[in-house]
This record gives sequence, C-alpha cells and structure tokens, in this order.
Amino acid sequence: MKCYEVIADKKVSSEIKSLYSAISAGTDEVLSNKALINYKNSIEVVQPFDIVRYFVERRLCDSSNKALANIFLAHLNSTELKSAGSGIIFCMAFLMHMRRCLQTAHTDRQYTPEAHTFSGKKTDVETLKQILNNFTDSYMSDLIVKSAENVGAEGSMSVETMSDIERTTITLEDMYFFDAKPSDIFVQQSGMTGFELLDPSIFTIDGFIESTSEIDNIMRESFESGKPAMIIARGFAGDVSNTLAHNYVHGKLRAIPVEVRYDEIGANSLIDISKVAGSKFINSLRGDLISTAGFEDSGTCSKASISKGKLGLRSKQDQNSLLTKVIARQRLKLMKKMNTSPTAAREILESRIKSLTPKSCTVHIKTRSGMEGVEKDRCMSGIRMMRDVCAFGFVDLTKVKSPDSYFMTELLGALKENGFTHVSARTINVGIYSAAACSKTLAGLGACLVIDEKQDSLL
Repeated sequence: MKCYEVIADKKVSSEIKSLYSAISAGTDEVLSNKALINYKNSIEVVQPFDIVRYFVERRLCDSSNKALANIFLAHLNSTELKSAGSGIIFCMAFLMHMRRCLQTAHTDRQYTPEAHTFSGKKTDVETLKQILNNFTDSYMSDLIVKSAENVGAEGSMSVETMSDIERTTITLEDMYFFDAKPSDIFVQQSGMTGFELLDPSIFTIDGFIESTSEIDNIMRESFESGKPAMIIARGFAGDVSNTLAHNYVHGKLRAIPVEVRYDEIGANSLIDISKVAGSKFINSLRGDLISTAGFEDSGTCSKASISKGKLGLRSKQDQNSLLTKVIARQRLKLMKKMNTSPTAAREILESRIKSLTPKSCTVHIKTRSGMEGVEKDRCMSGIRMMRDVCAFGFVDLTKVKSPDSYFMTELLGALKENGFTHVSARTINVGIYSAAACSKTLAGLGACLVIDEKQDSLL
C-alpha cells in the first residue's frame, strides 16, 4: 500500500538541515581520509575519485527526505561525469552555499548562490602529477602520467584490471582501434576467434551483404592476386559467411567478413575506417552498387587484426603522407563538432576521436580480487582528469588574486587548506557551477510529496 505525505515549510527546512548535516559529515571524512567503505569484504579508504560511489552507498536519509537526497545525488553524479574530480569540489561549494541559504531562511534577506569562472594555463608533467595526487594515490598518478607520456594526451587509453597477473603493465600499440567483430557464423565455421592479416585490401561498405554475388568481384580478385581482403559492412547473410569461412579454412581465399554495429554508431565507424584505410566508402543506402566494387575501391594498411570485438589497423602513413592529412582533417572536424554537441553526442564523438588517434595503450592493473571495478574507475577518472588538464589547463590557487566574493574567498581557502593548491580549470569550474545550481534548487523548495511503499500487515 502506498502512503502519501506532503511536507512543507518548516518540515522541508528541517529535512534540508538533516541532509546538509549528513553531506557535511561525509565530505569532512573524505577530505580527512577517514571515510571507509567496504568493497566485497575489503575495507578501503575513500579517495576523492570515489565520491559518487561513497555517497550513493552512504545512508544520507530516511524515507521522508529521500527525494531531497536524490536531488543532491543526481547533481553530484552529473557533475563528476562532466569532469572527473569535480564531485569533491561540488560538495565543498554546495555546503558553503547551503549554509548561507539556511542562515537567511528566516530573515528578509535572500541568498543567491554565485559562480565564478577560472581560466587555466598550460601544464607540465610534474604539475599534472601534483594535480592527480590530490584525487588518487601517487601510484595511480604515476601510472596515468606514464601512459600519457607514451601515447600523448590525445592518444587512446584503455584500462583492464586483473587479480591474477604478477605486476601492473602498460601495453603500447601504434594502431587505430574500432568496435567491430568477424561475423558470428564465420567464427563458428572457421573455429577461430582472432585474425591477423598483413597488407590486406580493405573494403568499407555501408550496407548488408545479402549474397555472394554482391562480392563476387572482390572474391575473384583476392583469389587471383593471393592478397588477403577484409570486407567491413553492416552485416552478412549466413550463406555469405559460410562461403567465406569454407574458402578460408581450405586456404583458397583469405577474405574475412567483419561487422560493425547496425546503427548510427556503426555507420560512423565505417566512415572513420575508410579514412584510415584510404578506401572508398561504398554506401548502398545511397545507391552505390556493391557488386561493382573491386580492388580499385579498396584501401589498405600494413596490418589488420581483430580480436575481442576490436578491429586494429596499422596505417601505411608517414608524417607527410596524404593519408595522414585526411585522418587529421577528420579528427579536427569531429573535435570542432564535439564543442557544440549535447552530452550524449559528445560521448560518441569522443569515442570516434580516440579511434582516429593511432597511438594507444592498455593499462593492465594488478589488483586484489573484488577491487577490480573500483581500481578501474579510479584509473579512468584519472585519465579523464589528465585530458581535461591538457585541454583546459590548470589553476594555481596559491597565485589567484583574492576575490571580492566572500563565498569564493571561503572556498579557495578551504581548497588550499585541504591540499588542493593546483586543480584542473575545468574541474573547479564545473564543480562551482553545479553546486550553485543544486543549492538554488534545494533552497527554492517550498514543499515536496513523499511516497512511502508500505505492506499492509493484514494482507
């Protein structure tokens, strides 16, 4: 049975005060390294990068003020997603705003939360380490910086956590990586899950291959030349995959059918792959005939590998090649588009930009069993913060002129007191603006409806 209760006026104010106290206590514990959390029977000290996980798992409220707590948690989560590390700054700024709001609640004065924008300056390696050390341990900071030094700030970095390896390692690859896989039937019939081709011809087809007649030219030219081929498309009919698998297993034809996702993301991947390989983008949806495609429409690379849902291409380019310029233009185009796109689109564009960056590394983190998710999240947050610092710069709070605002003076003092002397410009700006928005929302609440699910004991 559902029970409804409207809380308003002083009751709302009382609930907000209760929530404020819980958030204040939790934030103080995190900042003083006294916050502990149990991850699968392993007691861990909470790091600033863990702030969302910590407050989600920490009991902030009972049923009466759950709605208020959810407002805070939603703002905290979206803030951390926008910029790694901004969550702890959000909490500090939010508490300062809410304290002022509560102080003026019973007076004629009205407190308006304010924000401030900091401009950043270019960082160096040592400063980057210092910034990261405020949010995670020095071991993780060194690992992230070392990875960035190997592949560059724009290079692709992925993280894997394992409890059964001897030590943490970094694997480097000078390849472009895309989400793609061999057709399921081809894998089943060939008995192989991973493939590697040297100097293959690469075809990019925005369409579904329904019959072998559509790729007859490709198969014939590959057979006659003895050159391996990789046909990348939206999908393949069962007969097509079976035919290609039969010929592959018997050594007659080395042509592999590779599938991308059958959606907009897959179509974008095909475009990007065609840029890297230098192949013609054959779009059957716009009237291009697949059946007329031949080796003159193909691109190539020095090596193509596919394993675990990832297609890797080592491009035949040098710094002055036309192909290099084509890929660079495509990346620049996507980066410009990302600046004006909504959050959901930005994530897709960011993934495409990573795929078009050749230098990549995989960080294999040795971790304790049960801690894999935590360690991976920390490392990924560190990588995101590193990218923000490289893109937007950092702020040296020790050299910031004393602002006229009482709030900003208090916040900067608290940040420096807790060791945050150098911070990412984007991190501090996102944290401050989000805190102003959240505190304004909560301070403006006059009432809320509480729905409590209760089971009738007589039923």
